[in-house]
Amino acid sequence: MGNKQEEKIRNFPPKKIKKLAKRFKRLDRDKNNVLTIDEFFAIPEFNENPLKYQILKLFDPDSEDPDLIQVDFTKFIQTITTMVLGTEEEKLHFLFRILDLDGDGFIDQNELFELLYSIIGDQVSSEVLHEICQNMIKEFDLARNDVISFEEFQILMKNEKISKQIQIHV
Repeated sequence: MGNKQEEKIRNFPPKKIKKLAKRFKRLDRDKNNVLTIDEFFAIPEFNENPLKYQILKLFDPDSEDPDLIQVDFTKFIQTITTMVLGTEEEKLHFLFRILDLDGDGFIDQNELFELLYSIIGDQVSSEVLHEICQNMIKEFDLARNDVISFEEFQILMKNEKISKQIQIHV
């Protein structure tokens, strides 16, 4: 664990850490001190989230297969403290990692389509959704390489002040 991460955990209110420890233990149904995908999906709000698999990757970024994710309490608390106490850049990086479905460091039109479709479903035709994604790429792709990089994403989010609205309630 890096010094920045240790400092974040030290600065996290002890009551919140105790609350998170209790929540972790409640979620750990098989009492093996790690949370699996099934245990995360037992949280109704989490299970209903269309981005649940991408969010899971934040807790265990080294796992290639979300079905095999194993999150111990250390990973759990590290991720939560970064979400809550992280810098604006760290929070934006988390959000970008959620949106970068294939983990290649860019958000392309297909990823935007998949994300938007997972959120709005069949409420809009595929043609209209593709057009929306094309327009988003055109507007936010400053390098004109048909993808959105993290740097472009940061500029977009800072301009839109969206990053200030990202809140995680513990």
